Amino acid sequence: FRVGKLAKIDWGGLKLGEGVNMSTELASQEEYMEDKHALDDALRGLEGHRVEAQARWNTRRQDVAEQERLVLEELRSCFVVAVREAIRKRIDAILDDKQFLRDIDALVGCLTALQTHVGEGSSVLVDVLARVKSRVNELQSDSEIQNLIEAKNYAKLLSNLETLCVMKPALEGWVALDIINIQTKTTRHVSFLLKQAGDELQSGVEHPTFLVFTAVQDFVRLTPLLEKRFPGEMEAAMHDLIQMADSAIRKCVAQAKEMLEIARADGMTTGAEETVARMLIKGYAVAVELGVTDQYQKWMETGLLNQMESKSQHLVGIAIKLKSEDSNASVASAANGILAMFPAFKTFRTEQFNAKAGGVTFPTALEKMKCMPTRPSNDNLVTVFGAYDEVYSAEVDKIVHGLKDYSEDALRKRVAHLVKKLAPHVEELNQHCLVFGQLFALVASAWTYLSCLGKGDFQERKSVLQPHNTQVLGVCRLMGLDEAALGNHLIQINTGEGKSVALGFTAVLLSLLGFSVDVVCYSSYLSERDYQEFKQLFQFFGVEHFVTYSDFDGLSSSILK
Repeated sequence: FRVGKLAKIDWGGLKLGEGVNMSTELASQEEYMEDKHALDDALRGLEGHRVEAQARWNTRRQDVAEQERLVLEELRSCFVVAVREAIRKRIDAILDDKQFLRDIDALVGCLTALQTHVGEGSSVLVDVLARVKSRVNELQSDSEIQNLIEAKNYAKLLSNLETLCVMKPALEGWVALDIINIQTKTTRHVSFLLKQAGDELQSGVEHPTFLVFTAVQDFVRLTPLLEKRFPGEMEAAMHDLIQMADSAIRKCVAQAKEMLEIARADGMTTGAEETVARMLIKGYAVAVELGVTDQYQKWMETGLLNQMESKSQHLVGIAIKLKSEDSNASVASAANGILAMFPAFKTFRTEQFNAKAGGVTFPTALEKMKCMPTRPSNDNLVTVFGAYDEVYSAEVDKIVHGLKDYSEDALRKRVAHLVKKLAPHVEELNQHCLVFGQLFALVASAWTYLSCLGKGDFQERKSVLQPHNTQVLGVCRLMGLDEAALGNHLIQINTGEGKSVALGFTAVLLSLLGFSVDVVCYSSYLSERDYQEFKQLFQFFGVEHFVTYSDFDGLSSSILK
């Protein structure tokens, strides 16, 4: 090609380059046309190559797009499988945990998500729904219901019933649940339990199982739970039970009076008093369970005890005291409750209490104390008790031999002086063991003194109410005397070793040192009983507004407010 010549030609308008002489640049027209044809051929060849290259590129691009599509499809498939497995694992976790009331919304959400991913009617979904139904039905299997009834785990039984009642409509459309089995058996057992409770109330005093009232206890504990499921019905059943108890107690009072009159005429045999003691114990235990202790106390005092001779009262008290050591914990607890409730029997209670007080020495109590973790030394506790025992013994001697001359004002002044010393050091009481032991002794002395008022002079120390060494040790541990910190202490005191007294003293000591105190118990009745027992001591030191006794519900409500 004659590139030099062709480069000067404007092919668009065929204009010649300025200053170029055509006659001199091109030898002839033929030569020009040859060049143009050659160029056209070259351009057509280039265009063919371009089209071929474009075709190859389009084919390659389609191949790449197909590969991308296949990769994305594979990733999408893997994602669907992963999501499906994650949902199945979450459902399995819910079924294994069995907290269906808590997780019901999550379970339904998982089932909905699984159906979205695998489709309705999928074998995967069918398998999961079968497992859901199987696990839920375990709550009402015959073996589960029977085991719960035999174990008297009525709270769990009713929880299962409530769970199934909630899940039945929630799973509608997913799983068909038939809960008639648990409904029928629960209703049948409640009816049976109510009948048993009525039989226990109406059993005669001569019957060997007269002092058995487990059905009454079981039914009463069941009532608040049943009220949620059968509103109104349990209240009516409880009312019927109270009416039966009222009739039974009145019958016992009349029978007891008749027996005592016959016994008096025959020369006062002890058999009548023992029978009356059994009646009182049974009546008290039932009254506590049904929440009618005030009525029971009124019936017994006005209808029976106030009409008994002092000698008969004494013999009945002896019989009750013997029952307070019964192997049946419920009977023993009821007997102790009677000794505490009625003034006619308080002498026996004091003697009983003091027998325990002298039964365990402080070194023995300290040796029996188990600490977790084990502490290397109990020197502080020994120091506290030494100071306590010295002051308390001196004060009790004054009370026993000169109650009328015992000075309340002097006692309060001594307490105020010691409180002033300890107040700046409440977080480090373990460094002031002597002063704390003296303060504790004076508080215990005030308790003993108040228990003696109105009872005349005493000649023997065993006749006045005294804290025993397990209680003293318990207070010292709760106050952290053997540790550097005052708060966050947990102790366990066995049944009958005086939790109420230990907590009462701790409440007084903490309130004197400037704290507000909550004493909490599972039972509102027991909480109120313990408060009344220590109310006079709280008032004696002017701390009654800083101490609150309540049950767990009461404490929760006060915190929420």
